[in-house]
Amino acid sequence: MIVEEIARYIDENEISRTYLSERTGMSEQMVKQSIWGKKKMSIEEYLRICAALGVSYEYFFNMRKDRVKKEFEFREKEKVEV
Repeated sequence: MIVEEIARYIDENEISRTYLSERTGMSEQMVKQSIWGKKKMSIEEYLRICAALGVSYEYFFNMRKDRVKKEFEFREKEKVEV
């Protein structure tokens, strides 16, 4: 899911909820709920978070697509080796 990619990015880059809250204009609670799965993230929230992180709205879709592709290729390779 896209929110998993966002959460991974935030964790890897050590970005705080406070920083995101300040940059998005969303409360820390709303940031937490949107990213860590307590509620579905709206398109507006997604765009605000992308802007706060300095990435295009396509960034996390591309990350997800690349991760799924690599997983598929890995599984296909395992089938061939077995």
